[in-house]
Amino acid sequence: MKTKSFISRFLWLTACCAFSSTLTAASGPDTSDAAEIKATIAKREKQALETFKTHDKKLYAELCLPDFYEITSEGTINTLQDELKELDDYVLGDYRMEDVVVTVLSRTTALIRYKIHAQYTFKGKPLPVESILATAVWVKEGNEWKAATYQEVKVQERP
Repeated sequence: MKTKSFISRFLWLTACCAFSSTLTAASGPDTSDAAEIKATIAKREKQALETFKTHDKKLYAELCLPDFYEITSEGTINTLQDELKELDDYVLGDYRMEDVVVTVLSRTTALIRYKIHAQYTFKGKPLPVESILATAVWVKEGNEWKAATYQEVKVQERP
């Protein structure tokens, strides 16, 4: 009886491992793919920021999924349409992205996070420069990577 139980458990464990390996191979990129995805996501994120400098609504919309949303550092939620309207009022000046990290979750999903220091004006009035932690989720749709969501959190400066 113990032999049968052992064999059953062994076969079950082997099947689980095989299934897990199949899922990993189907969804996870290999090392060279991951490096390419990371570079692409960093480039696309920078493109999204640059659209706020150039006010290119068409490009911004093309960079995002139709149901894209942003969670602002003030806790409000902006849809893609809200973001496109804000391009009229916000102007992004100089900015820098620091500590950029891209995590590849699958061949079609990646997360980018970074600290950003940016100079914005709103309706012509300068806003205070704040340290912000930003994250964005990018999803591959067809052959294009598109932003699904973006979120900001103010960094509390330590004394």
